[in-house]
Amino acid sequence: MKINSLLSNSAVVIISFLFLSDYSHSQENYSFWTQESFGKYDSATELVDRRTEFSKHFYNKDGKISAVIGAGPLNYHENGSWKTIYHALEKTNNGFENTTNSHKTYYPKQSAGAIKTVMKDGSVLTDMLNMRMYYLGKNGESQAHTITTRTGTADYNVLTFPGVYGPHIDLKLTHNTTFRKMDYILRNASALSTMPTDAEYLVFEEKVLLPVGWKAVMKDKRIELTNQSGVLTAYFDQPLFYDTPVHSHGQGDHSESAHELIGDYRISQQNNLLTIQTLVPANWLKQDLNFPVYIDPTINLYPNNTTRWTGHHSTTSGTNCYTPGCANYTSSNITESSEGDFWIGRNNTYSVQSGWTKFNITDIPDDACINTAEFRYYVADNSSASSGCVVSTYFRHMAADPSTNDFTVAANNLARLDDIRDGNIFGDYNTAVLVSGTGWRTVNLTANMADLQSQLIPNWFAVGMHTYGGANNHLTCRNRIRGYADANKPILIVTYDPPYETENLTICPEDLPYTWNGQVITSPGNNAATAVVQNSNGCNVTITLNLSTHPGTQPLTDDITICDSDLPYSWNGQTITAGGTAVATHTTQNANGCDIVTILNLTVNPTTTLTDDIIICDTDLPYSWNGQTITAGGIAVATHTAPNSNGCDIITSLNLTVNPTSHLTDNQTICQAALPYSWNGQTITAGGTAVATHTTQNANGCDVITTLNLTVNVPDPVHFTTTAEVCLPAAVELIPTNNHSGTCVWTIDGIPVNGDCAGASTVISQAGCYDADLTVTDLNGCVASHTVNDVFCLDDLPVASFDLTNQSNESAATNNTSSHADSYSWTLPNGSTSTEFEPTVLFGNVSGIYSVTLHAYTANGCSDSTTVTVEIIYEIKIPNVITVNGDGVNDFFLLHEMQPNTQLLILNRWGNLVYSSDNYDNSWNGRDLSGNYVSEGVYSYLVTIPDGTKYHGFVHVVH
Repeated sequence: MKINSLLSNSAVVIISFLFLSDYSHSQENYSFWTQESFGKYDSATELVDRRTEFSKHFYNKDGKISAVIGAGPLNYHENGSWKTIYHALEKTNNGFENTTNSHKTYYPKQSAGAIKTVMKDGSVLTDMLNMRMYYLGKNGESQAHTITTRTGTADYNVLTFPGVYGPHIDLKLTHNTTFRKMDYILRNASALSTMPTDAEYLVFEEKVLLPVGWKAVMKDKRIELTNQSGVLTAYFDQPLFYDTPVHSHGQGDHSESAHELIGDYRISQQNNLLTIQTLVPANWLKQDLNFPVYIDPTINLYPNNTTRWTGHHSTTSGTNCYTPGCANYTSSNITESSEGDFWIGRNNTYSVQSGWTKFNITDIPDDACINTAEFRYYVADNSSASSGCVVSTYFRHMAADPSTNDFTVAANNLARLDDIRDGNIFGDYNTAVLVSGTGWRTVNLTANMADLQSQLIPNWFAVGMHTYGGANNHLTCRNRIRGYADANKPILIVTYDPPYETENLTICPEDLPYTWNGQVITSPGNNAATAVVQNSNGCNVTITLNLSTHPGTQPLTDDITICDSDLPYSWNGQTITAGGTAVATHTTQNANGCDIVTILNLTVNPTTTLTDDIIICDTDLPYSWNGQTITAGGIAVATHTAPNSNGCDIITSLNLTVNPTSHLTDNQTICQAALPYSWNGQTITAGGTAVATHTTQNANGCDVITTLNLTVNVPDPVHFTTTAEVCLPAAVELIPTNNHSGTCVWTIDGIPVNGDCAGASTVISQAGCYDADLTVTDLNGCVASHTVNDVFCLDDLPVASFDLTNQSNESAATNNTSSHADSYSWTLPNGSTSTEFEPTVLFGNVSGIYSVTLHAYTANGCSDSTTVTVEIIYEIKIPNVITVNGDGVNDFFLLHEMQPNTQLLILNRWGNLVYSSDNYDNSWNGRDLSGNYVSEGVYSYLVTIPDGTKYHGFVHVVH
C-alpha cells in the first residue's frame, strides 16, 4: 500500500560564476551525512549556494568541482533555502522521527503506536491506527489478532517490529526520499499454519485519521486522498504481494518461480476516520511460495513526479528469444513500469526488462569542462545467484529524453526501448557480478565524455541498461534497482572545471602601472582586464581581473624614553648619543609590501639615590636583602639598584643594626607516670638534658631561648606473690618480691588488708576468686602499683548427704543428695568400697546392724562424710504344702529368705529320714532318697540356718 503526497515539485536552479574561494560552508549532521549516497564527500567542502533539488556541488583541493546529481531529490526547499534530505531515523523519547524533508514524519516507539505525518501545509495525517490481522471467509472474520506491542529497532532508514502477529510475522517500515514503505513479512510457512480451509482472504486492517475535510476514493486499485478544496493531495498506491525470488537452471530450459500479485483494498470512511483493508487472496497464499513472503501495502508519501526520473520496459511477445531479429525484441507491444524501482534482465519465460534513469544537469555550466563521470546505482534484489548468470548488462547513453511522451502508447515505449538498447555503449558488467549480492555498483562513464558534454545544453542526461546474450541465447538473470523515490536512488557524479574565474589583486600605489597576462594596467578598478587561458585539462577558462591598491601609508613616530645610563643608545642599527625630537629616521615595508617611514623622539631620564636603615636580631644572620646575603651589621654594608617610575636606576644603600639573642635554663623533676610531659606546648616523652627548647621574644623583638633539663624519677617495679589454704576458712598471705621504701597499701577485691612493705595476711571464709593489688608510694612521691586478677580461688566445703531406698533384707539403693562435691567414696557393709555416684548396698540375708558411709570431695581435696546405720532382722519363710503333680506350680519345697549352707531334713510320720541336704538349694520335689515319689500325706521338716537357729514344722505332700 502506497500513500503519495502531491507536494510541490518546483526546483530553484542557480548558476553562480563566482571565483572558487568564495563559497559558503554547510553545517551538517556528520553521522547522518555519511550514510547518504553523497556521504563520501566532506560536508565542509560543499558549495551550499549551488544546491538545487537534485544536486550538490563540492569543491576539490585541485580547484575542480564534483557535482553529485540524483535521479530524484537530494535537497528540499524550506524557509527560502535548500536543505539536505537525510533518510536515517533519529531516535527520540517518543519513538523515531525524520524531519529532513518537505513532510515531517514521526514513527512510534512500539508497534501499537501510530505514524504522524505533517504535510507541507501543516495538515496532519495519522495512520497505523487500530492495526488488526484476520482471515475473511463466507462466515465472516476468524482468528482476529490485534497487533502485538513490540519495541522497534532502527537501522538507517528501516524500522522493524518483530513478531507483531505471532512469532512468524514482522512489520517493517522504510523511510525513503518521497515515500514511506510498510511491509508485513511472513518469515516462514508457520505464519500461515492456522489458515482456515474456508478462508478467502488474509486481511490486514488499519485506520487512518485524515485531516479535516479530506476524502478518500478508490481509483485504479489505489486510494486517492483529496483535501477540502477537492485537490488530490496524497494517495495509497496499489498493494503488491510477492515472495522471495528463486532461480533454478535446468538442462536447456529455465524454470523460475515468480509469485507476484497486485492486490485489492476495501475502504470505508466515517467523518475523518478512514478504514483500509488490504486483501491477500488465500489461493495465492496456498501456492508453493518461497519464504519470506512480503505483503506490501506500502504507504508512500511523495511529490507528484510526472517527469519520471527512472523506469523500465517489459517486452510482452511470446517468442522465446532475446537477440535482435526476434519478435519480442522488436515488438511494439512494450509496457512501461509504473513503479519507483526498476528492473533489468529476464522477467519471465518470454519477457525482457530494460531500465533507464535520467538526471537533471541544469546546474552544471553549459561551457564547463568535464573531467570524469560515474554512474552509481543500488542493486536491491535479484532473482538468482546462479553461476549460469553470465550475460552482460550494457550501459548506454540515451539520445532522446526518456521521460517525455505518453507512456501508455506502445510505439513511444518501443522508441524509448530502442534508444536504451542501441545508444552509445559506456561499458558493460557481467551479470553474475550484479547478482552476487546487493549494494552499490559503479559504472565509469569517462570513456564517452563527449556524450555527457553534449548534454550540458539540453540540461539532462540519461543512462539506459539492457541485459541480453548468454548461454543458449537466453537471459538467466534479473536485478531490481532502486528508483528515483528511494533513499538509495541512482546518482551521477561529475567532476568539472568551472568556465569562469575571478582574480582579485591589491598592489601598492608605487607599483602602478602594473603588468598582468601581457597587459599594462594603469589604474585600479573592477573588471580592469580579462584573459582567456587553458587549464591543465586543456579547457579554456576566462579570468577577470579586479585590481585595487593598498591605501597610502603616513609616517610613523617612535617615542622612546631611556635613562642617562643607557647612552649611547642603539636604534634600528643607528647609534644615538643624546636625547631629542626627530633624532633619527628608519624605513620598512608593511604587510602589503608598501613603505613605512618611522621618526625617533628620544627622552633621557636621570638616576636616584636612597638609604635603607634596618634593625635585625643576630639569629637573622645571614640576612637576605634585595637578593644579596648580608653576614654582619654595619653602615652601608650593601647597595641595591632598581628602576624608578621612569625606568631609571634607584640606588639604595643599606645600614644594618644587629641585636643579640638571650638564653635561659628550666630544670624540672617529675615521676615517670607524668610522661609524656607537656612543656610550653611541646610533648616530652623522655627525660634528659636539653630535651627541648622554647623561643620567645624580648623587648627588642629578638629571641629568648629557654632550654629544658628534665629529670624523671622511675619507681621500683612492683610485684608480689600469694599463698592461700585450700579449704575454708583459708589463711592468705601477700608477699612482695622486691624491697620497697616508702608507703605500701594492700587490697583484696578493693578492700584494704592489714600489712606493710614487708607483706600482708588475712583469713577468708567465703568461696570465690579474688583480685589482689599492691600500691607503693616511694620516697620521691612516685607511685607504682601492681594488680593480679583472680590471684587465688576458694571453693565451698562439700556437704555429704544420702539416704537408702528400696530396702530389703538382701539390698538397698542409695540416693546421693550431696552438694559442692566433685567426687565420692563409699564404705559398704561387706567391706568393699565404691566411687560410684549411687552404688547398690548388699546385706547378705543375715540379720544384724549394717553401716554405710559416704565421703564427698571437692576438686582441691576438701571433704565431708556421713554414715547411715541399718538393722536387718532375718526371718525365713517355709511352705506347709507342695503339689508334686508336675504341673509346674508349687512342685518344689521352696524356702524363702534362705541363707547359704542351710541344712534340711524331711521325716515321715514314723520318724524315718526321707530327704536330707547340708546346703539346701530348694530342689526337693517330694521324692525319697531312692528317687521315688513319697506317698501323699503329712511330713515333718527340720531347717537349721548357719547361726544354729532351728525351724521345725510340717509339710503336706499332695499328688
